[in-house]
Amino acid sequence: MEENFVDAGLGCNNPVKQLLQEATQEFGEREVSCIVSIGTGKPKVTGFKKSGFGLQRVLPTDLIKALANMATDTEAEAMEMKERYRNCPGLYYRLNVDRGLESISLEEWEKLGEVKTHTMAYLQDEDVSQKVDEIAKALIGMPTRTYSLGCLGI
Repeated sequence: MEENFVDAGLGCNNPVKQLLQEATQEFGEREVSCIVSIGTGKPKVTGFKKSGFGLQRVLPTDLIKALANMATDTEAEAMEMKERYRNCPGLYYRLNVDRGLESISLEEWEKLGEVKTHTMAYLQDEDVSQKVDEIAKALIGMPTRTYSLGCLGI
């Protein structure tokens, strides 16, 4: 059977909700030690300057707003998941380099050295390091708690 893969870059940059729905469909009421969401770097907040040319003549305002929403939806999704599981300590983790990657696009593989440098700096942060330790413990079978996928409201 042939499988098709689609880049979700437009509209589903952080597929954590879809992943959890699929996991529930596939595995039912299994126990879960942790959910790990790994980002590609927090987006740069960009503004459009008014120019004599008029951006709205080239791109409709609605399209500009939609593109801006897509660019920031990864963090909105992450915040929604964090809020959703706030009463389940040790379940949901989001790792996402907070600065330095905003100007590197996903297809710029030749800048991998920069990505590594910023990622290593991010991992040196004490809070991030603690999160990574907690994730590792959960993944090797030493979680502080486990949760049923079904009871998580997925």
